[in-house]
Amino acid sequence: MNRYFELINGKLFFGRTIFRKFKRAKFQTMNRLQLLLIGLLVPILGLAQVKKEALPTLLESKKFVFKATTATPLANADLYQILSQLNNSGGSTIQLNGLDYDLRVFPDSLNTYLPYFGRTFIPANNLNDNGIKFSSTKFTYELIARKKGAWRILIRTMDVKESYRLILEINENGYATLSVRDNYRQAISYYGYIEPNPDK
Repeated sequence: MNRYFELINGKLFFGRTIFRKFKRAKFQTMNRLQLLLIGLLVPILGLAQVKKEALPTLLESKKFVFKATTATPLANADLYQILSQLNNSGGSTIQLNGLDYDLRVFPDSLNTYLPYFGRTFIPANNLNDNGIKFSSTKFTYELIARKKGAWRILIRTMDVKESYRLILEINENGYATLSVRDNYRQAISYYGYIEPNPDK
């Protein structure tokens, strides 16, 4: 009886030991996962990034880049249905992470390389090149201060056939929404962030 009792105690003790080891291993795995997530998120969160104090100077100097991370075409039933099948999310937002789409602003020029999703009202001259890709040296640039450290920039090109109208809404942390309209296509907007222009 005593021997059996000790055997039961031995099993219980053995069971507790395994449980303790399992808990310790689980804790170590969680720590590793947390470190991995932090390692991945810190660069992503630090992308934007311009310090709040530097943002007004950057925008006034016209030496910055808007990096697009998502595109949102103007809603229409056909496009919405296609996008729902492509990204299985039921939404019309297209992820652009990892792709180098941007609007580069210089004091004397604009360079834009953005994808386009939506309806065109006239056929594209070159079907392989139907994004929003242009350079302009003749444009208007209006910077408007908003509440809570936010900014609005209105840009209009005067030397590009499509006559682009761009509205950039920027929050105090450097995250921004760019809306693009032209004479030949439906409007589209992009979400992303502002960073200093490396080519200035």
